[in-house]
Amino acid sequence: MAKTPMRPKFWYLKQFNLFEGITDSDLMAIENFTIEHYLGKKELVFEPGRKLDTVYILKEGEVILYQVHEGKKIILDILKPGSFFGNISLNPNEQTTHYAEASDNIRICALSTEAFLAVVRRYPEIVLRLLQMVTEKMREYEDRIKSTTVLTAKEHVLEAIKIIQRNDERNFLPRILRKRTKITHEKLASFTGLARETVTKAISELEKEGKLKVDGRKIISDAESVQ
Repeated sequence: MAKTPMRPKFWYLKQFNLFEGITDSDLMAIENFTIEHYLGKKELVFEPGRKLDTVYILKEGEVILYQVHEGKKIILDILKPGSFFGNISLNPNEQTTHYAEASDNIRICALSTEAFLAVVRRYPEIVLRLLQMVTEKMREYEDRIKSTTVLTAKEHVLEAIKIIQRNDERNFLPRILRKRTKITHEKLASFTGLARETVTKAISELEKEGKLKVDGRKIISDAESVQ
C-alpha cells in the first residue's frame, strides 16, 4: 500500500479554516513557531492536572478526548485532521481536566498559547472563528447530554454514529487520504455512556431493522438511516 505523502507544515496551516485570510508570509511566520510531534497508538498528548500552555492542530490520525469516572472511560470527542484542541480558552493558567490520546499514529502541530495570542492580536477575526468552533462543540456536547434522557438506547446509538460521521466529514485531508473512524461496541459505549450490554442489544436490534450493518467487530451504518 502506498505511503501517505509527507506534506510540509505550511500546507496544513493553509488548509486550516481558522487561519483563512492570513497572508502566506504570516503563515510562514506562524510555521516557524510551531513544533511537530509524532505519537504512536495509545500515546497521550496530555492528561488531567497538567498546566496547558499549548494549542494543537491535528494534522494526521485520530485523537480521542476522554475522562475516566469510577474506572469507566467516557469519550468526550473524537478528533479528525483539521481539529484544533488544547488550550482553546487561551487562559495561561488553564489545567487539563481530561485525556487526549492518539487512537492510531498521529501527527500534530503544537503552538504555544503565547505565540497563538500574537497571531490573534494581528488577526482579530480569528477570535470570531474560534468562538464559532467552541460554540458548535458546546452545542454538540449539550445535545448529547440531553439525548441521554430523551432518546431510547437505539436512538442514542444512532445519534452517536451520526456525530462520529459528522466529525469524519470535517476532516481537511483529501478524501482519498481520509481514514474513517472505526466504530465498535466499546467505542459507542464509551461515547454514549450506555452499558456495553445495552449498546450490544441496541446494535443487534438496529441490524435486524436494517439500519446498521455489522462486519465482524466493526459497525457499518446505513448512512441514510442516521441522517
